[in-house]
Amino acid sequence: MDKPKNAVKLKLKANKKYSVCTCGKSDTLPYCDNSHRILNKENGTNYKSFKVFPEEDTTIWVSSSTWENTGK
Repeated sequence: MDKPKNAVKLKLKANKKYSVCTCGKSDTLPYCDNSHRILNKENGTNYKSFKVFPEEDTTIWVSSSTWENTGK
């Protein structure tokens, strides 16, 4: 499997909501901290978080072209 360099492995718990950052400005990458709200207001963009609702415990890989550094 070819993964981008900034891909992050997430272990998700069943029946919990996860918000994943799409704007790249979150201080809690890969999770959303709502930084997109300021970014949208200042730049006229329309970023929103990506929501994940796993039905069972699972592990996934996530990445975004807007993430410069995930700290992983």
